[in-house]
Amino acid sequence: MIAISQPMAIHSADFWLSFVAVATLMFWFYHWVPTSPQRTFVRGIGAQWALMTALLVPGLLFVGKAPWLAPIVNMLAVPLVSLVTVPLSLAGSLQWWLVGDVTPWLWMGANYSIEALWYVLGLIPSPLGILTSPAVLTWPLLMAAILATAGLLMPAGFFVLAGLRLRLLCCAPLLMGLLAPASKEPLRVTVLDMGQGLGVVIETPDRTLVYDTGPSYSARFNGGAGVIAPYLRSRGVDKVDLLIVSHSDNDHAGGFAGLMGAVKIEALLLGPEVPEKLESQGQTMPEYQTCERGQSWEYPTSGAEGFIYFDILGPDSQALGSLGGNNSSCVLLVRWGKASILLPGDIEVAGEQGILKQLKAFKTPELMPLTLLVAPHHGSNTSSSGAFIDAIKPSHVLFSAGYKHFFGHPHPLVVGRYQQVESQMWNTADHGAVAFVWSRSGRLSIFSSRLCQRAYWWAIERIASQGLIGC
Repeated sequence: MIAISQPMAIHSADFWLSFVAVATLMFWFYHWVPTSPQRTFVRGIGAQWALMTALLVPGLLFVGKAPWLAPIVNMLAVPLVSLVTVPLSLAGSLQWWLVGDVTPWLWMGANYSIEALWYVLGLIPSPLGILTSPAVLTWPLLMAAILATAGLLMPAGFFVLAGLRLRLLCCAPLLMGLLAPASKEPLRVTVLDMGQGLGVVIETPDRTLVYDTGPSYSARFNGGAGVIAPYLRSRGVDKVDLLIVSHSDNDHAGGFAGLMGAVKIEALLLGPEVPEKLESQGQTMPEYQTCERGQSWEYPTSGAEGFIYFDILGPDSQALGSLGGNNSSCVLLVRWGKASILLPGDIEVAGEQGILKQLKAFKTPELMPLTLLVAPHHGSNTSSSGAFIDAIKPSHVLFSAGYKHFFGHPHPLVVGRYQQVESQMWNTADHGAVAFVWSRSGRLSIFSSRLCQRAYWWAIERIASQGLIGC
């Protein structure tokens, strides 16, 4: 009935988690007739284990993590909510209709029960009770996990002919998927949908680099913990080898604390103004390096080209006094074979002139035209000058902009300049997160989360109209 009355509910994580939980309990108790209080207690504990097992797959799929301490927590939470919170809430609703004098006390009692539960949950350190995916959550692996879960939850009589061996057989595809060596692309660059903000994840077979952490939307939600960390978990990544924060604006650095608290960060490279801004917000700064022109390093990868090269093109420490602000952004150039990717932060026209000089100093013939450019300053008209675009002629340009945001990015004049050099344009406001994936042969495929997932009935038509490379 819910799916019929609210068709879009099937795209909600709450929908699937709730109904999987109910179906599991119904299945668990279907073949059981209580014979004694002791048996009832044992079966109740078993039901909590069944819930944890059944919700493991959808939890990893929708949230990117699952609580393995759920059976212990539920032994407290389920009786409290079932016997105290829900009855008080229902009684409060009835009293509001009949006699309103008692209603506030009933609702206060329900609220106190939830506050008590949250207090107990807060005593559990979050890393202790959380299980994350050890591998990339592909559909074959998810189907294998569902098969394994179904095998574990089947009643003993179902396997009367084959016994335990058939249960283990159900788990075999999952174990093979988890233990098999990961086959990752040589280079994957994903620009996440941060609204009016930026967060980029660069993946090689063995390393992960994050460029910017998106904004802090409120005290309880930010791009680092709420967007980047779940994406990393879905990719089977449990640590970041290098985090680069280009500059101190909220839409680039606001998620820093959230990401630091959610994922292990091996090394930090921060724009010149970032540490002071973060410290002024009361954050304790770990060990870091300051981003400066001339820094470079390389990561090994697969394919014909053995290494991916990273170069910092800006800022110039000697010019910071005259530039500063957006032009102090940490500018990153990534090169692999014939692919070249430029992440310029929020540099403006003055900063673009210095970057052009650095690009022209490279003697690599495959460098320009650029393969991918993340548009400077989200497509603001203070950046993406005609001289800059004409020189680099990016094959693809991506705008990390908020949908109908009051800044109005990308600016129509900027869009026109990229159209003149025939750049393929992408916008997170329209396409969601966009992944640029290079195969071992160097072939580029592009995947838009909003279009490739086909979450809505009109997606197939839009995929055809956009001429998407991937999917």
